[in-house]
Amino acid sequence: MAALRRLHRVGAALRSPAGLDETMQAVVDGVVDALGFGVAVANVRQADGSFRVIAAAGPDDVRDTLLGHVSTAGSFEEEFAAAEEWGLLRFVPHDALPEGATGWVPDLEVSDEPDAWHPLDALFAPLQGADGELLGILSVDLPHDGRRPGATQRELLELFAVQAGLAVEGARLRERLLAERSELALERVRLAESESAFRLAFEGASNGMAIVRLDAPALGVLVRVNAEYARILGAPPQDLPGRTAERVLHPEDHARALAALQAVSSGRREAAREDLRVVHPDGRTAWVRFRCSALSPGGDGRRFGLITAEDVTSEREREARLRHRADHDALTGLPNRPLLLRRLEAAARQAAATTRPGAVLFCDLDGFKQVNDLHGHAAGDAVLREVARRLLGEVRAHDTVARLGGDEFVVVAEDLDDEGVARVVARLRSAVAQPLEGLPERVTLSVGVARLTGEAAAADLLAEADAAMYRAKRGRVAEGATG
Repeated sequence: MAALRRLHRVGAALRSPAGLDETMQAVVDGVVDALGFGVAVANVRQADGSFRVIAAAGPDDVRDTLLGHVSTAGSFEEEFAAAEEWGLLRFVPHDALPEGATGWVPDLEVSDEPDAWHPLDALFAPLQGADGELLGILSVDLPHDGRRPGATQRELLELFAVQAGLAVEGARLRERLLAERSELALERVRLAESESAFRLAFEGASNGMAIVRLDAPALGVLVRVNAEYARILGAPPQDLPGRTAERVLHPEDHARALAALQAVSSGRREAAREDLRVVHPDGRTAWVRFRCSALSPGGDGRRFGLITAEDVTSEREREARLRHRADHDALTGLPNRPLLLRRLEAAARQAAATTRPGAVLFCDLDGFKQVNDLHGHAAGDAVLREVARRLLGEVRAHDTVARLGGDEFVVVAEDLDDEGVARVVARLRSAVAQPLEGLPERVTLSVGVARLTGEAAAADLLAEADAAMYRAKRGRVAEGATG
């Protein structure tokens, strides 16, 4: 079920108007998160028939080694010829791998068991468009259980591959449409034969348009804007000419805007596209997608550019919601396990750098099953939300409270000595033990502690705190080994 839920989330992300690289990164992240593989790599077919790696998920050395790597079409054809057909998938066992057909090879111990995964085994999922055209290849490695994938895992990988193939097709179509749209807007200006014709095309455009100076020292100064451009920026049209982007952009985006203008002005780029924040006079912030292209220079030596503007606030908010849903528990809104592990790794690095220890508190509810059994899952969900609220109320703003699932929560508290840890544990247990509105039962909290010094990996710290929590269930708060 977890894999199917992840597939649904990835599918929603793939239907969003993202670029090809971002789309394929969502695919490989989904494969690693949900399907039990440690590595996933997306190869996308290029115009010359070769395949380039545009997205990878897994250990850092996978990305460092493979991102941007280009393979010939013939290299995959040779491997597929030696492959076993697993439905839509192609499995190349290590003893059938063509000579010289090696890329990134995991540091994996070779096992004699017949179904064990070998370091040189290869599993590919072709990515096809709606008409069956081969658009790319998804390759996976390092199954978590160390064995060749079973039927269920293969079927889920096929589902990811089908969605990914359609997403590649959609992303390419969107990129073509965007390029054509930008070029069309540019041509409308270039083909204007007179000032009156230009004014009609410019002012009547349905998208925001502006003419900007590209020559020093007036780089970035607006010369003319249409009504839609002014509406998107939240300013009267007569107030914008003579102003620069810095007057309307969020301060943190000034440098990116200037760099884009300089790249077009110098000829390093034919066109530039940036999503930037515009601050309206009422204080509201909007995300705007700006595209800038150079116009033919005038006879007086001045150079101009055409800027088109599109309000993409809704799109960015939708992307933010998708990212939040991927990293947070749907019931409580707390960080989920993947986000917890990332924050725990960051906290461990900070503890190692500062030599100021913290703590990982593994929390488990006692008496929660009775609430579920007596009052139903709706009441149980309400209790979990209330417990999450109480835990958040007893920690500092920079501490992390996460839900692993069920009635298990984890608190990551940085820069905390032994006495501070004891006080936090006491507060958490006291808060959770308070009466629950509308329920005669009470739940209590068992807490296991692992010290955070930066010497242990995130997963090991969780295991230490988990073991300590089970000892705590016998009636005391137990502390795991320092790590």
